[in-house]
Amino acid sequence: LQRRHTLEALRSPQVDLSAPTACDADPMLVRAAMHHGEPLNHDCPVCESPRLALLRHAFGHQLGQYSGRIRTLDELEEMEHQFGEFHV
Repeated sequence: LQRRHTLEALRSPQVDLSAPTACDADPMLVRAAMHHGEPLNHDCPVCESPRLALLRHAFGHQLGQYSGRIRTLDELEEMEHQFGEFHV
């Protein structure tokens, strides 16, 4: 609820809130995006940074130790044939 309130405040003309304050991505997530993310062609919807990236995490019991790791689209397509059901 607090995050929703912050995002609503960012769009409200009555509240003086800077976009970088509202954009609160976890530092580990930001680092992962810098090194493993797939660059996107649009800006961040919160802070309007042009450095928006997509991360894909794969989860599933059948993935074992590989569950929760970041995967590229090519890796996910390959995993589709090797493993049973998993979620991205």
